[in-house]
Formats: sequence, structure tokens, C-alpha cells
Amino acid sequence: MMGVGAHFSICSFIFLAILSYIYFLKPKINNAETNIYGKLLILTLIGLFLEVATCIWYVCGVSLDNILYQYASKLTSAYYMAWTSLFAKYVLNICNVKKEIIKIANIIYIICFVVIIFLPISYITNDNTIVPTGPSIFLTYFACIVNTVMDIILCIKNRDKISGKKLTPVYSLLLIGTICIVVTVLFPETFLIGFQFVLIIFIMYFTIENPDVKMAKELAYQKQVADASTGKTLELLDDMSNDLKSSLYKLESFGNKKIDKNNIDELYDEMIEFQKESIKLSEEISGVLDLATVKGTTEIKETKYETYDMIDKLKQLIVADNEKAINMKVNISGDMPAVLYGDDSNVVKIVLYFYNYISSIIRDDKLLLDISSMQVGRFSRLKFKFATSDLSINNHIREDKDTNRLEFNNSNDINYQIIKNLLDKFNGKITIIEKESTTLIELSIDQRLLTEYDILSKREENKNIDIKYGNYSNKRLLIVDNNNVKIKELKTLLKPYNVDVQSANSSTQMSEMLNKNVTYDMILIDDIIPDFKISDYSNEIVKSKDSIINYIKMTAKYSIITIIMLNPNTSHMEKEYLDYGFSDYILKPINKENLDKILKKYFDKK
Repeated sequence: MMGVGAHFSICSFIFLAILSYIYFLKPKINNAETNIYGKLLILTLIGLFLEVATCIWYVCGVSLDNILYQYASKLTSAYYMAWTSLFAKYVLNICNVKKEIIKIANIIYIICFVVIIFLPISYITNDNTIVPTGPSIFLTYFACIVNTVMDIILCIKNRDKISGKKLTPVYSLLLIGTICIVVTVLFPETFLIGFQFVLIIFIMYFTIENPDVKMAKELAYQKQVADASTGKTLELLDDMSNDLKSSLYKLESFGNKKIDKNNIDELYDEMIEFQKESIKLSEEISGVLDLATVKGTTEIKETKYETYDMIDKLKQLIVADNEKAINMKVNISGDMPAVLYGDDSNVVKIVLYFYNYISSIIRDDKLLLDISSMQVGRFSRLKFKFATSDLSINNHIREDKDTNRLEFNNSNDINYQIIKNLLDKFNGKITIIEKESTTLIELSIDQRLLTEYDILSKREENKNIDIKYGNYSNKRLLIVDNNNVKIKELKTLLKPYNVDVQSANSSTQMSEMLNKNVTYDMILIDDIIPDFKISDYSNEIVKSKDSIINYIKMTAKYSIITIIMLNPNTSHMEKEYLDYGFSDYILKPINKENLDKILKKYFDKK
């Protein structure tokens, strides 16, 4: 390459360096498509550098027989093969080709790269033009042609499954490549291969899945979540700050008091008062730390446990933590289930915090605790009912004007906030009832008699199926179905994967969710949803055979893997749905095996 060709390569390098800087500087969604694009950027920069370097090297008088120059030329040729191979990997990815095939293709590419480096190379010189030739170059041409032909075949075969803009780089490569070949044949000194690759890179920048839109929506969603709790958190922090300041001020004021040192009784009273304020400050600080722990790190770890063992542990901890010397009688129902599924450690923690809270707001030293349970479907609702005749507790209770239910009025109390946060994690609740001269405060927490997943696993379609679950905690999935029972079962099957699952019952709900700042990695949509219609503003695409897919893309403004859930039929219409643009299908009844295959196929991609 000499003359005009070098100028094209230099200009291309500059423009591509600017694009690379912009691309890598901005935050992006990390997926297979953007990863391949990033590798193409780096590879193209290296290739352009090699083109320019070999040209300058030759101009400086280096012999064509120089072994280093020859290896540099071979590396340049290998770069052309590597570029078309990486581009082919991009096509394999958007066509959802199996991972096993992609791995085989990668091995073939590596072998070709190594062979090109070691095969001999020679040169044909004509005026200021140097044309490399020989077995190394022939293998490069062959590999590039094979990759291009494979790209075209895959795109034609999968044209109905892929968004139109995704195919633009492939068709551009075919068109621009043809033009460059004609120009190079007529004017060999131009040598436009590197320039051609740069043009494709720029076109791809506008056709890859829009990482900026998806990132913006994700960040906006996280901001909404944070803003939702900011007001309440600031109010709580303000109250805690005032409590701490009050205690600190009282402790500080002891230093300014004038005390008669000869008066032993006065000294004793002041020391007792100072000790009380010190203990109060210590408890307030401990409460802040406990609240931070509950909000930040408490996780639900469900296991099988013995119910009465859990209650014995609770009784022991209450006795050990009874600083106020409350005379508490505990009655335990004899018909409670012997075994439960849930988080016994956190159940004990909630009840213990609640006991401490109740004991801190009553003056009486007597308290009754009844422990019982009630079966609710597949759940056992544990009930911890505290009873007190202390009228001072009424100072901490109010009636809600909307629901007419009794509730605690000191909602910003640290201990109460700890209890509420723990109950929110367990869907528990507090019920207050005034009965004659007694106040009953019931704490209820649901624990499973048998896990929902265990029940589904015993069904015929799930028997003898062992699954090695993947961890997809960074993925978000939307289920679209008008059957709430089916949605619940799907959520249960998805629970071991730690995927964030949300649901919609209609096209309207789906539209609302896609318009929010929440992003989704996959949609599971049922094939039978009554009155599933596209909204008026998109009527122009209703007649299109892939209207639902287009509607999803237009609403979300980014591509989402869309799987349709089909009823088995004798007409074998699965292929028809794929032609409509759905990414894949899954046959009902959905079981552990076919769901696992879909998740691994699309979520395990690198």
C-alpha cells in the first residue's frame, strides 16, 4: 500500500480514534453486542496502525525481504481475516446461533490466524504500488470471502427474526466492499480495505442496541426508587438527630451544674441521672446502627426448621434481654405445625425487637404473650399476641381516620422503624385491638407449610427433572399474561434464578411498564390474551405481521428478547411465530426444563 491508500488509512485512524474515545468514555449496558463492537473498534485501530506503519517503513528504505517487515505484512493480512471473523461473530450473535457453533467458529478463526502468520508471503511492485501475494494472502482472501458469504446467508435466513437496522451493517459491508474492490482493481494504489472497515464501524454505531437509551432509563428508574424513600428517610434522620442532640445537651449540661460536694445525697442523685442519660444515648446510637443493619443487609434465608425449637430459642432470648424485669407469662398453643419452611432466625429477631418496643412504652411490669398459628392455604400464620392492661400504652396508639384501625403513632421511633422494616421483608403486619381494659397487640408473620416451588416440582411435568440453576440477579423479566395463577406459577419457577420478575395482565399494563424508566432483558408473553390490541397511535403498523414486536420496540425504544408461550398444537405453528419476529417460543405447560433452556440460551451469552 502506498500513495493515496496511506492517506485514507491515516484519516480513517484519526476519525476512528475520536469515535473510540466517545464510545468508551460513555457508560454503556454491558451485553454481547456492545462487547463485540468494542473489540471491533480496538482491532480496527490496531489494523490501521499496521497499514500506516508498513507504508512508512517501506518509504524509509526497509527491504521487502526484511523478516520483520514480512511479519508486519502478515499481521496486517491476519487483521483483515480477524476483522471479518469478529464481524461474523456479531452476525452469529444477532441471529441467536447456538453457543456451541460460535465456540467452534472461534477455534477455526484462531487456527486461520496462526496459519496466515506462518505461511510465506511475497510482493508484486509496480511504480509506487506494492501488492502482497502468496499463500498467506490467498488464505486471507478465502477466509474473508467465507465469512462474508456466511454473513449474507445467515441474514437472509433470519431476516424475519432480526430488526431491520441490525442487518444494515451486513448489507453495507456487501455494498461498500463491492465498490472498494472495483476501485482497488482500477486504482491499486488506493487500497481501501481499512477505510471500508471504518465506514462499517461508523454505521454499526447507529445500529447496535442503543446502550444510552437503556442506561438512561435504568438510571432514571434508580433515581425514582431513591427519591421515593428520601423524604421519609430525611424525616426519620431529623427526629433521630434531635433525640441525639437532646441527650448530648443534657450530658453536657451536667458540667455546668453547681453541686454541693459535701452533700452526698445530691451527688448520688446527679450521678444516677447522668448514668440514665448515658444509657439513653447509648441505646439511641445502638438503635441507629441496628436500623442501618436491617435496611442494608437483612436477607431472607428460607430453610426447614422445628417450630417449637424456634419458640424455645425466643423464650430464652426474652429472659436474657429482660432488663426492665417484666413479669411475662408465655402461653404456647399445642396444635402448631411441628415443621415450617421460612427464616426462623429473622422471625425470632422480629418478635424480640417487638417485645423490647412494647416493654419500653408501658409502665406496668406485667405482660402476657400468646403464641399460636392459623393455617392459610399452604401457609402457617404465626401469631404473637401481646396483652397488657397498662393504660399508658394508649399514649402511643391512635386511630387511623381512613381505615378506622388502631396503629402506633410514634412511627419515627427507631425501634419501631426496625420492626416495620423487618415486617416489610416478611409481609408481616401488626394488629391492635382494645378489649375492655386490655390492649391486645398481635404480630403476625406467614411461614410456609410447604414451599410453592416444592409443590410445582411434584407436578407430573416437573418430575425427575434436575436443574443446575444460573444466577441472573442482574436480569429483569416481564411476564405478560391475563391469568394471575399462571403468572404466580411462573414467578415461582423463576425464583431460584434470582431474576427480577414483573408482570402485566393486558396490553395497557404492558405499555405502561415499557414506558417507565425500568428496562427489561426479556418478555414472556402468552399467545392467548383476550382483547389484546395495539393503541391508536401505532395503527399504521397493525397490518404488519410483526405488529406486537414492533409495538414493543417502539414503546420501549430498545430491543427486548421476546418469547411467546404457546399451547401445543397439531398444526406446528411455532415457525410462523418466529417469522412474525418473536425471538423464540416455549410450549405450555411450562416446566422447569424448557424454562431453564430459554433462560440459559439468552442470559448466558457473553
